[in-house]
Amino acid sequence: AAGVPALRFDYDGTGDSAGDVNDPGRVDAWVGSVEAAAALLRSTGASRLCAVGMRLGANLAAAAAARVPLQAAVLWDPCASGASFLREQRSLSAHIGGESSGGAIDAPDLRYEPATADDIRTNLPPLHALPGGPRTLVLVRPDRPCPRPLRAAFTAACAEWGEAVGQDRLIGVPVEQGVVPHAAVAEVVDWLSRVAPAGVVEAPLDLARVTGDADRSGPSERPVALGPNRLFGVATEPRQLASDGVEHQIRPLLH
Repeated sequence: AAGVPALRFDYDGTGDSAGDVNDPGRVDAWVGSVEAAAALLRSTGASRLCAVGMRLGANLAAAAAARVPLQAAVLWDPCASGASFLREQRSLSAHIGGESSGGAIDAPDLRYEPATADDIRTNLPPLHALPGGPRTLVLVRPDRPCPRPLRAAFTAACAEWGEAVGQDRLIGVPVEQGVVPHAAVAEVVDWLSRVAPAGVVEAPLDLARVTGDADRSGPSERPVALGPNRLFGVATEPRQLASDGVEHQIRPLLH
């Protein structure tokens, strides 16, 4: 709505992406997901890219920045390291009654098996200033002290700092009880609008091409806004060829 073209994606093995969250080599695969997203945006004509990552996503964006040149990055409630992320997930698991044992962590939204937890602990380095010196906004929670290693990592990088207001109502509660932190979202949008003004992407994203369905025999997909809060959805409209060769539309399916 603010005119900032954006792409949201599910990391390899999570959400609607293929694979499993506990497949081997998760950190490398997740950083690869960031690279793939950047390549897709480049293909639409984007000349400058920004990354917004929350929690572990901020660390993955920082890790990918070594291979994906960024104009700006928002590190939203980042973890000081993969190890610190796992410690917090284990604490959250105990808080909500999860079963974490034998190296596995039953987090609020995902279960990390021992090999995956070890990969995160070993292969996701401590957070540090992003290579290339992109503009950086670090959002920290106002209801808890900022970890000293995190503050030290960006002191010399001249990063801008803000507050992740409402994060306590989103993180650390059962997923179905989470509340969108609209104040933090507005802060991110305002900052990106200033450092990467509208017009970065010259060509719209072709959803039919993204889904690999460029011919007219399969479904078409288009973004839609639903209700007064403009929730995002994708209308999938399958096509059907009648016996007379006339194309008919079947009732759309909303995601």
